[in-house]
Amino acid sequence: MAMSRERTVTIVDDDGLPLFFLLRDEPPESERHARLREEAIRRHLPLVHWCVKDFRPRRDLHDDIVQVGTIGLFHAVDRFDPGRGVEFPTFARPTIRGEILRYFRDRHGAIRLPRRYHEITHAVRSSEEHVQHDLGRQATLGDLAKFLGIPVHEVEAAFAAESACSVRSLDQAATDLWGRPLPCGALDARLEAVPDHHALLESMWRLTVEERSVIAMLFWDGLTQDQVAAHLGRSQMHVSRTLRRASCRLRRLLSS
Repeated sequence: MAMSRERTVTIVDDDGLPLFFLLRDEPPESERHARLREEAIRRHLPLVHWCVKDFRPRRDLHDDIVQVGTIGLFHAVDRFDPGRGVEFPTFARPTIRGEILRYFRDRHGAIRLPRRYHEITHAVRSSEEHVQHDLGRQATLGDLAKFLGIPVHEVEAAFAAESACSVRSLDQAATDLWGRPLPCGALDARLEAVPDHHALLESMWRLTVEERSVIAMLFWDGLTQDQVAAHLGRSQMHVSRTLRRASCRLRRLLSS
């Protein structure tokens, strides 16, 4: 019985060039091309993990970044020409990294940033450990910018833009100036009091200079009546009468 013999795929080099030569010579629609392509992808998956490790993603994002990097590997395998004399890892790394950078730019942040900013922040984070080891201390943005040959203002702009990419849900609790819970979208009591403050300010200007001074020192500066009296060169009784007179005038003005 005659048996069909199919040439087996042998990879003798670390860069897998014989496999890619076979892949190039097979018709794209053939079953053998599909098997060769799958083999090329399988053998170079560690390259994806190497590139992902360089980005130091958060643990909850790691699997997503690996998937994105694998898509970059697919593109690299499909476009690679072994006849150009370039090793596949050298050709594939920029494609894999570019796919990951595009993911961070287009999907991870709520606001899309220029690719240049992502490249700068990634380069800074990747070089931080090396620079700190050379300096023997914590590296500043200026140190990292000098090491990378990038103007420090570009590094600052990139990190400032990155920090502005995340948005907060309207359901996420926030706090006011005093640390009290203030859900986003809730009414701010200070805002509701603006009309009253405006009316009080207008009424204050209708008091005498002495009356305004007494109220300001008592309620804005936090002085006691004795301290106000010493400051004005008056008696404490005089300050008390002035405060009572000013309070009566303010009540009349605000209620009219």
